[in-house]
Amino acid sequence: MDEARFEMHIPTEVLDVCQCIADAGEQVYVVGGAIRDLLAGRDIGDIDLATSATPHRVMGLFDRVIPTGIAYGTVTVLAGEHNIEVTTLRGEANYADGRHPNVVTYLTDIEADLARRDFTVNAMAWDPIQRVLIDPFQGSADLAGRVLRAVGDPKARFIEDGLRVLRAARFAATLAFKIEPKTMAAMSAAAPALKKVSEERKRNEFIKIIMAKLPSKGLYVMARAKLLPHILTPLAHLQQSDRASGLWEAACHRIDAAPARLPVRLAALFFDASGPSGTTPGATDDVDDRVELARQWLTFMRFDKKTVQKTCRLLGEMSVEDPSHWGDADVRRFIRQVGRDAVDDLLALLQADATIGHRSRFGLDTLGTLKARVASEIQNGAPLTATDLAVSGRELMDALALSPGPIIGRLIDALVDFAIEHPEYNTPPRLFQYARDWLKDVNP
Repeated sequence: MDEARFEMHIPTEVLDVCQCIADAGEQVYVVGGAIRDLLAGRDIGDIDLATSATPHRVMGLFDRVIPTGIAYGTVTVLAGEHNIEVTTLRGEANYADGRHPNVVTYLTDIEADLARRDFTVNAMAWDPIQRVLIDPFQGSADLAGRVLRAVGDPKARFIEDGLRVLRAARFAATLAFKIEPKTMAAMSAAAPALKKVSEERKRNEFIKIIMAKLPSKGLYVMARAKLLPHILTPLAHLQQSDRASGLWEAACHRIDAAPARLPVRLAALFFDASGPSGTTPGATDDVDDRVELARQWLTFMRFDKKTVQKTCRLLGEMSVEDPSHWGDADVRRFIRQVGRDAVDDLLALLQADATIGHRSRFGLDTLGTLKARVASEIQNGAPLTATDLAVSGRELMDALALSPGPIIGRLIDALVDFAIEHPEYNTPPRLFQYARDWLKDVNP
C-alpha cells in the first residue's frame, strides 16, 4: 500500500490528532491492528496511536481526553466521532497476573515499543508525519504469506499475557493465517496460562473465533495447541476421542455451516457436548444433559442471559422428529413450541446439521420443505399464541361471566390448540362456542 492510500484510509480527525502531537515536538505513530488491516486491504476499526509524549503531556494538548489507562500510559482522545487510544511508547516487565506489567518504562524508540507486541503482523507502525512504514520484524512479509509469528521469543510473549494463545486461534479463524511452528509449539506449552485470564476476556476472544467465516480454523488451532481443556471443557473429550467417534469433526463442520448468529453458532458447537463416543449426534436421551452442560458453561463464561436462554432453547429443540409426514396442524404446533422468534434459527441449525450427511437424522430436502411450510403458515397469519386469537381473555371473561383464576389460562390454552387445529375457526363466534363447550366438559 502506498503512502497516499494510508492517508486516504486513516480518518482526517486521526491525522489531525497526529499533527497536533507532532507540532508539540513529539513523535507519533499509527500502530496495531489498523496497520495490519490497511495492508491486508480490510476495513479498519479502531485506530490506536503510540507517541513519545507522556499521558499528562497528551492530556494537556487536547480538550476532550479520558484517562482510560493512565497507569499503563494510555489516554483516550475524543476527536469527532472517533475515540482514539493514545499510548506512550513503553517497555514492560514482570507480568505477575499474566496480563498487566508490574513495571512500565517510557521510551522514545518506536522499534523498542513494537518489540513488546504479540505477533509480527501487529508489530508495525505508520509514521504519518514522515509518511513511512516501520516494520522491524517483517510483519508485512508474514501478512503477505498469511503466517502468524510471535515477536521475538514466543514463550516470552505468551507468558506476558495468557490470552495471546487464544488470540492466535482467533487470527487463524478470522484472517485464515497459518501459525508458524515455533509459535504453535510455544502455544501448547503456554496453554495453562489461560487460567490466569478472566472469563470475560476469554469469552470475547472466543466469540470472535466462532463468529468468523470458518470457525473451524480457529477450533482446530485450539485443539492442536491443547487449549480446549482450559476454555472449552465440555467439548475437550470430543476432540480427544474423535478418531473413534467423529463427533469433534461433526461439531466443527456443523458450526462452519451454521449462519453467523451467536446463539446458532453456540448451539451448533454444543450439539454433541453430552453424547458419549459412538452415539448418534443429538440423541434424544442426551438432550437434557446437553442443554445443562451448555447452560453451565455459558453462565460460567459470563455470556449474557439472553444468549444463554436462546442457545439452550435451540439445543433443547434440535431433537425434533422427522417432519416428512406432518400435517399442517403439526407444522403450526412446531412453530408454536419453538416460537416465531426462534424457528428460523432452529431451521438454520438443523440445516447445518444436515450438511454433515449420514450423521444427521433427515436430509436437506426434508428441511427445505419444512422451511417453506413454516414460512407459509407465518405469512398466512396462522394463529399460534393467545395474542393471535380473535378474542381476548377479558372478552372471554365478560361474555362467559368468568372470574379471574387458573381456569382462564387453561381455557385460553385450549382455544389456541383449537385454533391451531382449525385456523379457519379463529373467529369470535366459533371461539365463544368452543369455550362454552369446553367449560361444560370441564364443569359438567
